[in-house]
Order: sequence, then C-alpha cells, then structure tokens
Amino acid sequence: MFTGIINHLGKVKNIKYSGNKMYLTIFANGLKDLLHPADSIACNGACLTVIESDKDFFTVEVTSETLNRTNLKHLKVRSIMNLELPMSTDSRFDGHLVQGHIDTAGKLVSKKIIRGSIVLKISFPEKYKNLIIEKGSIAVNGISLTITNVKARSFFVNIISYTQENTNLKYIKIGDELNLEFDIIGKYVVNYLEKSKREKYLLELI
Repeated sequence: MFTGIINHLGKVKNIKYSGNKMYLTIFANGLKDLLHPADSIACNGACLTVIESDKDFFTVEVTSETLNRTNLKHLKVRSIMNLELPMSTDSRFDGHLVQGHIDTAGKLVSKKIIRGSIVLKISFPEKYKNLIIEKGSIAVNGISLTITNVKARSFFVNIISYTQENTNLKYIKIGDELNLEFDIIGKYVVNYLEKSKREKYLLELI
C-alpha cells in the first residue's frame, strides 16, 4: 500500500525484454539500503517487485498486463521515474490510499499556469467516468492529487510548484501518457451500486 507522496526520483539505466516481459534497471540515489529482492516499490505509480538490487541500482520485472495498462512501455534510457516505497504501519498517512494498481493511462491535454497555479488537463477513457468526481482523489504517475473539475472525458488537477519541481511532471509534454489509479473506495462503491442495480433489474423480471 502507498500514499501517493513521491519522495524519490529514479532514472532508467537499462531496458531489456524477454518474451512478453520488460526488465527495468533504475538508478535511485539514496535507496541502496532500503531496497532488497522481493521488496515492492511504486514506479510511476505501478507497484512492481524488486528482483535485483546493487548499490544505487535496482531491477524490476514488468508483466505484459502492466505494460498494456501503463506508460511504462514508453520508457527510454534516462527517463525519469517517480518512486515511492510502501508505507509502514508507524508512518504518517499523507496523500490517500494508493494500491499501485494502475487502472489505465490518460493523456496530458494541456498544462497552464492559471492564477498562479499549475493546472493540468488530463483525458481518460469514457468507461471510467463514474470513478472521477470533483474534489475526489486520484493518483497520476503515482502522485496523490485532488480533482478540481470534471468534463465528459477529461479532468483537471492543480499542482504546486514543489510537486512540479520534485516529480517527473516537470518533464511531461502535451500528448504524453500518464498513469491513472482511481480511488479504491470509489471503485468499491461504484461496483456495489452497479451490482445492486443489476440484481434489482433481474428481480423485477421474475
């Protein structure tokens, strides 16, 4: 479990494919004593397992399912990645509940400064529209953000200058894909309501 608070950045050192899997080797200064094989780490918001670690480098395995759903397939050597270690039971709980299970990738539509705030407009597939609400939480590339406005197939988030400078949002361009994880509580609520609606409809047919 994660919180969406990014405290580390990594840089892709090597990318290797074997079958339908990707193996990423990432340089992350300051994590050499914190990461070991079998540990979890969120990379651009995707929870991955460390399979090797050495000095300031670690390697993770990315399955085809994760590649299909995320922007990890677009990574290149020297790409900058948001990294977050799992939360511990005695740590502060900032951000919101983030599983590291990416639902889909959205696209950056615009990035503007409006009344002193950095505002991102991000598009998303229409089938996820019931999971996005104004003032709700969302993880974008693993960053816990608050949705400020919702349109038919896009939403807006404001980011502060600190987040801009200390995450890979600093490097994104219009059209880039961003990993999206919708709020887990919202997903369970929507699922429950949709199942209840279907069951009610079936009972009415009896």
